[in-house]
Amino acid sequence: MSSPPLTSMFGGRAAQLTPPLKGSFPLDYHQTCHLETLNYLRCLKEEKGHNSQCRTKASDYFRCRMDNGLMDREEWPKLGFKEFELSQQQQQQQLNDGAGGKTD
Repeated sequence: MSSPPLTSMFGGRAAQLTPPLKGSFPLDYHQTCHLETLNYLRCLKEEKGHNSQCRTKASDYFRCRMDNGLMDREEWPKLGFKEFELSQQQQQQQLNDGAGGKTD
């Protein structure tokens, strides 16, 4: 005699499994971004787990993954890096100002 599923014993339903929001992504089998990974992990160790001191290294890791097709391109604010988006916008504005033939 087989026993009933555990969920039915408690009057509940089986849990509905849902995939991750971003879907699956390839693992870095060829260690394309291994250096960026090590730099980030070293920073975390040196900073005793305080991520705020390692944000640049984290963004380097994400940039490497995006540049090498290991994850889809995503806007920096969606990855939690709003300050990088602002910095890129400021750089673009400076380029646009310089390209406009502005002279002082």
